[in-house]
Amino acid sequence: MAEDITRDLVVVLQSISYSGSRSATLLSNPISIMIDSTDPSIWLPEEACNAFEEAFGLTLDEESGLYLVNDTHRNKLLDSSAEVSFRLSDVQSGGETVTVVLPYAAFDLTAEPPLVKSTSHYFPLKRASNSTQFTLGRTFLQEA
Repeated sequence: MAEDITRDLVVVLQSISYSGSRSATLLSNPISIMIDSTDPSIWLPEEACNAFEEAFGLTLDEESGLYLVNDTHRNKLLDSSAEVSFRLSDVQSGGETVTVVLPYAAFDLTAEPPLVKSTSHYFPLKRASNSTQFTLGRTFLQEA
């Protein structure tokens, strides 16, 4: 666990990377991040969310706050065997690490009315306003 004992369960997320039809680094600067099973989403800095948008073709729906994925692009992601790798540690750099590799399918969730106007596929990602919101939520934990 990370040194920040003021929060329940905190680790250092050293990096996030994507591989599939192409590869990309989604988070290159380490952050301290809380693990919270009560929240389904992954809360990351804006730069990381922008990288996820580009890598996965996500569209932020302002009304619901969800990152939606259209059916055509969703099927391409599922067919490409896309994966997201999270490198975790208790220190900002170096040290012992654990890399958790999850298939895109782990993030392929469905939202239904009244949350959205019509049933839609979404990626459980949220923009954190500040570092106290950085969270690996239930979607990550269920698959890890």
